[in-house]
Amino acid sequence: MQNAQSFKKLAFSSVRKGLVGAGLALALVGCSDSDSDSGGNGGGGGFAPSIQIAAGGKYVVALKYGGVLYATGDNSNGQLGVGHASTRYYPTLVSSLLGVASDLVTTISGTNAYVAAGDSHTLVVSATGDLYSAGDNHFGQLGLGNSWEYNEYNFTKATTFDATTDSTGVFNPVIYNPPVFKKAAAGLNHSVAIDSQGGLWVAGSNAYGQLGVVNTGVGSNGIRPVFTKLAITTSAYFSEANGTAATPAANFQAIAAGDNHTLVVANGQIWGAGAYSSGQLGFSTVGGSSNQGGKFVKALDFNDTTNGFDAGSFIVSGTTPIQAVAAGEAHSVALDSQGNIWTTGDNSNGQLGLGAGLTPNRFTKVSLFNGGVDYKNAPKPVFKAIAAGKNHTVAVDVNGSLWTVGANESAQLGLNDGDEDRYIFTKVTFNGQDLPIFVDVAAGDDYTVAIDASGRAWVAGSNAHGQLGFGKYSDTAGYYDINLEFTPSPL
Repeated sequence: MQNAQSFKKLAFSSVRKGLVGAGLALALVGCSDSDSDSGGNGGGGGFAPSIQIAAGGKYVVALKYGGVLYATGDNSNGQLGVGHASTRYYPTLVSSLLGVASDLVTTISGTNAYVAAGDSHTLVVSATGDLYSAGDNHFGQLGLGNSWEYNEYNFTKATTFDATTDSTGVFNPVIYNPPVFKKAAAGLNHSVAIDSQGGLWVAGSNAYGQLGVVNTGVGSNGIRPVFTKLAITTSAYFSEANGTAATPAANFQAIAAGDNHTLVVANGQIWGAGAYSSGQLGFSTVGGSSNQGGKFVKALDFNDTTNGFDAGSFIVSGTTPIQAVAAGEAHSVALDSQGNIWTTGDNSNGQLGLGAGLTPNRFTKVSLFNGGVDYKNAPKPVFKAIAAGKNHTVAVDVNGSLWTVGANESAQLGLNDGDEDRYIFTKVTFNGQDLPIFVDVAAGDDYTVAIDASGRAWVAGSNAHGQLGFGKYSDTAGYYDINLEFTPSPL
């Protein structure tokens, strides 16, 4: 068994050994405080809560209170930042950031650091606003300078930036006074970041126009090997869907990076750049492969389905303020200030939560939910967090319940009832009981990670690369090295 069908608890502390045959129980696993996969007692010294967990393609990075970073899973490009390319099957301390531990220190009342995980590269924003990166840099997505086409196995601080504001968007790397970063997002081969002033920065491949700049970087993919700032007053970067030049609000508040598309939010308004073949940017036109004109385009009016799809009424884009966005392989998810979810793009696995057979080309309100009762007449949940995996979507409501929808071939929805895809958001339960109160969620290619109110991580889905932190799986025995009991953690 390679997959964990129900949500299993992942604690970054000492290892408890046991066996799970059917994957029906929640399990407590541990981490190694050194760079090894012994699977023995890691000597974690007690449970340390996570402040944030980022799910990459096939790996997980966790930022703990106190500024300690742990990572587990696929490391073929050095994305774990542990100094080599060997896969880690247990959460492992990232020693390459120990020298700047004081810069990552995070407290409940202090400024939060931030982590972002892409397909094979990782970004870490320190509490003081420095940006560190590790992993695949073959398209300059780490933003470390003029050289690329290599892997970086240790987290390295970005020191070179392009702050040009010319109207052509011509690549012009300079040694620039480093910005103070606030958030970051990582896609397949590109990266996006927001600074403390709300400025937008991009790096990496621009093959699909996902950086929102004129394709005048390096090579056929328009590579930007350093983070480049996009000036909001420059017509080269932003436009309406019809091509008319447009200017977003002064500050960007939210960002997301899909495989080859990017979403940004300014003053509650969504702008998208890059691939749009499935309608993932919220355009009216579907079928074009990429926005290689290199501009962020304002999403069209939203489709409100409160009274059913047939009676859909369009809400002027921006009048329903968006506070968060998430991007999968080819679908996009947005959360508005009222706790509603809006989706657009590929729906081949039901990842939009709109039912089967629907592939909208603009953001459409999710109105149907399966909470274990008559979902057509049940009260609609109010959400506070969203995440998008490759082809599945996850959300947390204000009561701390977890909801999942979309692809389920690896049991990444955590519903413990087989591997069938879901086309309507379904509430996650265990034997009919709610799981712990969740506060945040992240989604990788074919797995899901959720954080509960105590800072513990719960995981479901594929563990083929050790991304769930359970240790190596056994094709022969079909067992994980985990605890077999659904009980609160003793740590």
